[in-house]
Amino acid sequence: MINDRYPLLSMRRLYHIPITLLLLLAGVSARSQIDSTNLGWKIGLNAGYYIASRHTAGFYSGHDHNENTISFVFNNKYHFQEIMGLLHASDTFRLEGLPERMRYTPTMMVGFLFRNNFSEDKAWFIQFNQVRLRTSDFYTIEVDPKPNIAIFPDLRSFSIIGEENRYHIDLGYSQEFALRSPMYRPFIDAGITFTNTRVRSHKIRIEEKQYSLINVYGSQNYVPNTDLQTFEVIQGGVGFGGFFNLGMKFYVNEYFSLDPVVHLYVNTINLEGYNHLRPHLFFNIRLMVNNLFLFNQRHMGGGSQL
Repeated sequence: MINDRYPLLSMRRLYHIPITLLLLLAGVSARSQIDSTNLGWKIGLNAGYYIASRHTAGFYSGHDHNENTISFVFNNKYHFQEIMGLLHASDTFRLEGLPERMRYTPTMMVGFLFRNNFSEDKAWFIQFNQVRLRTSDFYTIEVDPKPNIAIFPDLRSFSIIGEENRYHIDLGYSQEFALRSPMYRPFIDAGITFTNTRVRSHKIRIEEKQYSLINVYGSQNYVPNTDLQTFEVIQGGVGFGGFFNLGMKFYVNEYFSLDPVVHLYVNTINLEGYNHLRPHLFFNIRLMVNNLFLFNQRHMGGGSQL
């Protein structure tokens, strides 16, 4: 399991950031003129709803063809004996079914970008986003409980859970389109993306007990109450692909805009056995500081205008 020292902010707090700033800015200078040049550096804060393809969620299903298998736990005699006790089994238990169509829970993605308009309507940008994903489903085992043997099979379902972090780096080109009103500017983006994926945990639950499916013992067999050497296991890696975005800039004043954006990623997620191109969606609300140097000069330098 990989420890994460930088947990994401809660979803509720992240939604408060752009909403609060928008209300403050609108109250101070909603009637400001939009800078006619639209040139220079801009910085943005992203917060939105990420929907990952279910394809790579199959990595966490526990099947024998995967990197992490449920057999890793069940085939260990010490785990087997402990599980027998947890289930109050009289003879044995056996695996009856594993999930076939696991899905990720849609969740919050956050990040920021730097953008440079080299003309009135054209720009390049670099963007960084992070998301923590979770997938869970149920597997089924058949148990012979004690003290009485049931006539019909005793089938019990327990959860199997996987968690991962994804870190996106996007390099792109943006094209804006002028409308009659300078308060609104639609735009499209396109570019390449690099996605670094790291598995945080992969577990099964049986009654009140959890077991990790990640083998941190190498070629050693797990033996309780012994000083077994453990290894750091890093699962995941860097995947590649492209993206296409559609968005609209809503100017609050000459410095700030609120940009709803729909991102379509088509990229690989580097999990063993599942490294294939798949689509992912990101519905984003971006708070932009436009004309960054002009804002700094007027409000932080206290001096002349550009």
